[in-house]
Amino acid sequence: MTNRVVVALALLGAFALPLSAAANDIGVGLAAGEPSGLAFSLVRDEGYGIAAVAGWSLADPQGPHLHIDYVMGDRLGAEGRGSPIYNGIGVRFQLYDDAVSRLIGIRFPMGLLFPAKHRRFDLFIEVVPIIDLVPEIDVVFTGGLGMRFYFGGGAT
Repeated sequence: MTNRVVVALALLGAFALPLSAAANDIGVGLAAGEPSGLAFSLVRDEGYGIAAVAGWSLADPQGPHLHIDYVMGDRLGAEGRGSPIYNGIGVRFQLYDDAVSRLIGIRFPMGLLFPAKHRRFDLFIEVVPIIDLVPEIDVVFTGGLGMRFYFGGGAT
């Protein structure tokens, strides 16, 4: 029961995060890789943002997965100019398919971001080293690619 509460609160936090942004700063799309699922983004003009994926881990151990990252890069702002490289730090939560055991780790995403003109959508590809802290300390690498569409009336 407590695992369901933790997952529900984490998902609620991920979905509530974009509510504090201006409408044109919210991105929603799909991510494929490890994990695969819904991709979210909250972008600020200052070259930083929050990126999250709520989905399913296909690697062993399989199960529901949520990660939230603070990312920085030249192309994250409204202008979308500069280097396509971004990096950041984040956290991941993953339940095993038995819904009892869990993974909690620190993520270090590094990737390439390709925003479309006028920031209506972007494409991304990333590689992520992770230091898992729970249930034991371990280092793993994940990666993926995806696309997000941005909503709102003021895209630049």
